Amino acid sequence: MSLLEIDSIQKSYNGNKILRSIVLHVKTSDIVSIIGRNGSGKTTLFDVIFGSTSAEQKFVRIDGEVKKNTFEIKQGISFATQFNHFPKNLKVSKLINLFFTDDFQKKLFLDDNVIDEIIKNRVKDLSYGTLRYLQVKLYLFSDSKFCILDEPFAGLSPILINKISNFIVEQSKNKGIIISDHQFDYVMNIATRNHYLKNGVLIEIKDRNDLIKVGYIKN
Repeated sequence: MSLLEIDSIQKSYNGNKILRSIVLHVKTSDIVSIIGRNGSGKTTLFDVIFGSTSAEQKFVRIDGEVKKNTFEIKQGISFATQFNHFPKNLKVSKLINLFFTDDFQKKLFLDDNVIDEIIKNRVKDLSYGTLRYLQVKLYLFSDSKFCILDEPFAGLSPILINKISNFIVEQSKNKGIIISDHQFDYVMNIATRNHYLKNGVLIEIKDRNDLIKVGYIKN
């Protein structure tokens, strides 16, 4: 079992505190959700953890070892951002080959009718939803110990959301997962722990009633 320890994260923009001493621990088999309104700092938190955004203060440790730079963090954490960074002219088949060194994991990934339909296409020819599905699944099935998913359900049909949800639960057997998505019902159905990000602070959430209490949804 692996353990990701995130501690004392502080981040400001133009003098405004976006993140205030964030503490988050994630272990193998955890599916930890971060719920919050637009602009609450969810993506900023993920960027800081991953190292793509600087912070005034940050402490990241994986299995007891402090990770001091982005390169070290990337060895243990995969991150499906909201944006596609795959080369547009690259074939899906070649993209998949770049992601996998383990033949067994690759075989599991390829056992999918959605992937069958697009594997000969180029990235630029995929619809937004299909590309999003491919991106999220690639990072989920990668060999990282932890995975961050930022809005993984965006642009997906209910059928594809259910497929990705099942993959998240399946892959959590081998890694810890942090997820954020505005479709909170789907998220809370699979999460083992839920947090609400407000005023730069993480608040533990147990159920929908707690989301009503913090003002995220109405009764």
